[in-house]
Amino acid sequence: MRLGPFCVHKLSLKLFLACTFTSVTTLYLFWSGCEVHSTLPTNKYEEIRGVPLTAIDCSKVIAGTSKDEDNPTERTELSTQKLAESDAAVCPNDHRIDVIVNGGKKLEGRLIENEAYVPFSFVKDYFDIYGDLQELDGKTVLDWRHSYSDIHHPKAGVVYETKDPFLWFEHYHVEGRSRVKCISGVEDVPVSLQWSPEGHFYPIQIAQYGLSHYNLLHIEGDSEGKEKVFEDAEAVSEVNWSWAFPKSAQITNVFDKERNSRVLQFSTTERDSL
Repeated sequence: MRLGPFCVHKLSLKLFLACTFTSVTTLYLFWSGCEVHSTLPTNKYEEIRGVPLTAIDCSKVIAGTSKDEDNPTERTELSTQKLAESDAAVCPNDHRIDVIVNGGKKLEGRLIENEAYVPFSFVKDYFDIYGDLQELDGKTVLDWRHSYSDIHHPKAGVVYETKDPFLWFEHYHVEGRSRVKCISGVEDVPVSLQWSPEGHFYPIQIAQYGLSHYNLLHIEGDSEGKEKVFEDAEAVSEVNWSWAFPKSAQITNVFDKERNSRVLQFSTTERDSL
């Protein structure tokens, strides 16, 4: 049996239509299931990342992106709001609160359940403490200290001698401290800013300054070191000690038979001793 030309043309037309329909259907299904890959660093794209979009949705995203670029202020407010919502989602009991200091200064704090938290940078300056963020055992920790001084442990096996360096004061550098205004050219002691910006003599600071240089004198063997004796009790004292004790107390230079040396004898009333 032989087919005529009309039957052949009719069969080819059906095959063409079937192939065309299959191709269009495949392209449509492929396009509907594809992900939108964009390099635009926008919040809109961050929200839809990984979500299948149609061609209509893609046009909406692009239009929304252009709108965000035209309104940066609105976009910033939305970002802040979403950040707060994100924090609340992670920790439902964590809230941002306003901290009002002495009825004036205002800063941002956090409220976690019933505990309020304020920024460490504010506390650090307000209470004059020390500390910073450090890495410890692979974790970020806040190293909080009330003093910048290091703890010095006595050296093992070292026997203390009264004429040797005293403890560990050779590590002190008093004149380099931020609270030392200068070294007085008359008294040759540090002038402190501890309690007053005008400068004053601070006994503890002066003692540390003297002990540090005393130790360095022994360690470095500085032959040009100056020595000034205020009182050794070996001779009649010319020092006026009236400023060192109350008027009801007495201090005298006497000879001690047991020590075979002169000593300073100090006496006071029971009230003064308390």
